[in-house]
Amino acid sequence: MRIFVLGVDSTPDPYAGVGVARSLRQAFPECELVALDRSPASSGLSWIDFDTSAIVRSRAALNRLCDAMRPNEYLIPCTDEDIRWLARRVNARRVLAPNRGCLSRLRKPSGQVARLLGVGAPESLVVPADHRTVDRFIAGCDSGIWLKGIWSGAERVTPRQARVCATRVPLPYRDGRGRALLQAHIPGPSHALSFAAYQGRLVQSAWMEKLGVTRSGKTWSGTVTNPSREWGAALVRVVRHLAWHGGGDFEFVGDSSSRMWLIDGNPRFAAWIHGATLAGTNLPAALIGAASGDRPRACTTNSSTFTRVVIETSVQESLVPHITRHVVE
Repeated sequence: MRIFVLGVDSTPDPYAGVGVARSLRQAFPECELVALDRSPASSGLSWIDFDTSAIVRSRAALNRLCDAMRPNEYLIPCTDEDIRWLARRVNARRVLAPNRGCLSRLRKPSGQVARLLGVGAPESLVVPADHRTVDRFIAGCDSGIWLKGIWSGAERVTPRQARVCATRVPLPYRDGRGRALLQAHIPGPSHALSFAAYQGRLVQSAWMEKLGVTRSGKTWSGTVTNPSREWGAALVRVVRHLAWHGGGDFEFVGDSSSRMWLIDGNPRFAAWIHGATLAGTNLPAALIGAASGDRPRACTTNSSTFTRVVIETSVQESLVPHITRHVVE
């Protein structure tokens, strides 16, 4: 079995690719793991669990790779942009990512998904918008404001920065129509519901309570448990309704009255996904097992809590010239 993992950069705000590879190597030690990325400067290309790596510089190259995939080969994409492009493909059963219909429901603000899950959706405003509308929105955000991309990306902003978005959305957050989203901040503990689904069927899931987070809200450490019966039933309903195919992740905040609010819905595994494997729930392996029919090696665990660490790895000689001097953020 050969598994391609697309999107393996592992800077301090990493893609899930390296975590997916670590989990798959543990579950399928004999499989061939191939790292794919657009840039030869991607740090994850040299990760030790990959048997080989390749640079996919264009959509045409990625299209050729998908067309050439054999029955025992699978692709797990880990970047939002690649997943949106791959969703346009017609015969993509071995491309383990959601289709266009599913993705359209995840576009922020994803109120429909929140209703399916039985949770709230924070007050949101699509920008650009007229100044009066933006001022009214800001006045109602007592706890703070987030600027988010319609598809991905998020940062806390000041009211002044939010007003700028009334006429000029910062480039990293613009979608194809120049839009972004202002969203009210909900104070409270953060949680995530991560899962693997195959052709509209829930395969396995994990509930994670965030402990340590970065300034942008990304997970640094957390505790993983099994979802409650209620969460499991809600997730089965959403996966079936959206015909979900591949990895997925919903992020929530619980407010002071214990109500849950949907903050993000991601059509892929989260970057912390190997933390779930360390806690005994190997979601990438469950996905590949459902797709291939092969039984993954069972997980072992010493703790339900994980933390991220920064480590060094040797760089392949062919990739050394592509490492540049830069500030890593």
